[in-house]
Amino acid sequence: MPDECSLKKVLICSNVYPPHFTGGAELIAHYQSKALQARGYHIAIFAGDDSEITPRYAMAEDEYEGLPVFRIGLNREDFSWEYVNFFRPQVEQHFRRVLHAFSPDVVHVHNPIGLSAGIIRAAKAYGAKVVVTLHDHWGFCFKNTLLKSGAEICQDYSRCAQCMAFVDDGAQRRIPIRMRRDFLSLQLDAVDAFISPSLYLAETYVRAGLPVSKINRIWYGIDVERFSKVVKTPRPGKVRFTYIGYFGLHKGIHVLIEALRLIRLREALVLNLVGSVEFQPEIRERVESLGLSANVKFWGKVDHTHIESVLRETDVLILPSIWPENQPVTITEAMASKTAVIASDTGGIPELVINEETGYLFRPGSAVDLAERMLQFVAHPELIQTLGANGFERIKNVTYDRQVERIARIYN
Repeated sequence: MPDECSLKKVLICSNVYPPHFTGGAELIAHYQSKALQARGYHIAIFAGDDSEITPRYAMAEDEYEGLPVFRIGLNREDFSWEYVNFFRPQVEQHFRRVLHAFSPDVVHVHNPIGLSAGIIRAAKAYGAKVVVTLHDHWGFCFKNTLLKSGAEICQDYSRCAQCMAFVDDGAQRRIPIRMRRDFLSLQLDAVDAFISPSLYLAETYVRAGLPVSKINRIWYGIDVERFSKVVKTPRPGKVRFTYIGYFGLHKGIHVLIEALRLIRLREALVLNLVGSVEFQPEIRERVESLGLSANVKFWGKVDHTHIESVLRETDVLILPSIWPENQPVTITEAMASKTAVIASDTGGIPELVINEETGYLFRPGSAVDLAERMLQFVAHPELIQTLGANGFERIKNVTYDRQVERIARIYN
């Protein structure tokens, strides 16, 4: 192991952490932690816990896949953007105790919203170096997505009050939304280095006020060995399109359903919908009302440890997001498994998906455009293998180990 990291201690902070809610940011926090541990770093995790196992604002200790985890009990209100979800003094008290118990050299923060952004200055005051990975727009957008009404994307980050003027502090007091922006700016000023997986998100944060000199562009990384072993089950005479993710409006699943409705050759395809069940009844009702039930298979939520079972039944992954995503993990996993991709031409997605080379891009929110891209694979099924192989070539060297090596240089 490199001498400079043999005694290095890193405290990883994330608003939630596996095995509970596992979105892309949380999975990245975990897999990068494992890769750091493999390189000789001493790692501990400080995270929120929305499983209701731990009482609100109490701290419990456990271990997950060989990593010690300090979990703080949180509830739905702690994460809601209608409340003061960016400052929790109770959480910061626990955080200071962990700082003194673990004595980290580096505190690496992922998304602190829900936990408390105040941990950034607390870590700095303790004397640790502070690194923040930017996963979305939480640093200046209370919705995280930049979406205003409908699919309109915010261009002026100083006018949050146009979307919501006040937030509730939990004691029925109305706090001006400007206080959120000012508080987060104060915290982010204390950060030593930022990591942005996409050039898009880096440039967006620079426009929002972060100094470009502190931002480092490093792709997330992917377990190439794991996903390259995925062996596709034979196609049943139909092209298998798959959506994996949250069923919320910003993910554009309604655009995908409308695109399926527009396709006349539906007997030549099947659509797999994989995700949480929160909005599944509404989506299922929409599918049934449009007469699409014969073409849609609802998988429900699939644990990430078993996501290969989905990819084996997938020819083309579709990500129809209407918000500007950063670097979607579902796309990198698809590319590593030699799965072709159709995705919205927005945010950092075009940095992953090269149109007509590693997949297809389409105009965000356009069901017509998406349907045309889907039909390309129906009419020319040989593209499934060709574009899938091209995607693998693009991602095959972006392993967690290589990316974490670059992160380690920032630590040092």
